[in-house]
Amino acid sequence: MEHGALIGLAVGVTMAGIGLLVAYTARRSYLDRSRPRKVISFTTDKPADRVRAALLGLADGGKYKVEEDHPERCLMTLGSNPTLFSFGFFFPVYIEPQQNGPTQLTIGIESKFMQAGPVVTHHHEQFVARLKKNLDN
Repeated sequence: MEHGALIGLAVGVTMAGIGLLVAYTARRSYLDRSRPRKVISFTTDKPADRVRAALLGLADGGKYKVEEDHPERCLMTLGSNPTLFSFGFFFPVYIEPQQNGPTQLTIGIESKFMQAGPVVTHHHEQFVARLKKNLDN
């Protein structure tokens, strides 16, 4: 192996190690932050307390964990751990009760380190699909 290739490999391994360290220790609150740029919104006929229960159910499944829960501010953030293809994500969920009973949900996504492209979209859509499934149960 060429000297330049070894240096490149060492830099890549070092960056991945730093990324994993940051991802496993990352904490973030969305209370006083602007919403993420990438969001998916939908309306459900379920009340806000049922939405919270569905989100807590996602955390009970083990794939996600509750990072913050502020029912008085209609905000709950779940997080996922790093995987082979991602550094893990934060999923802030803004729960906005509407008149006459429905609830508007806006789900954001932000990487715990650096991530872009189809992996982000895949994880975002997967989270929303699991939330919708939990809401229907």
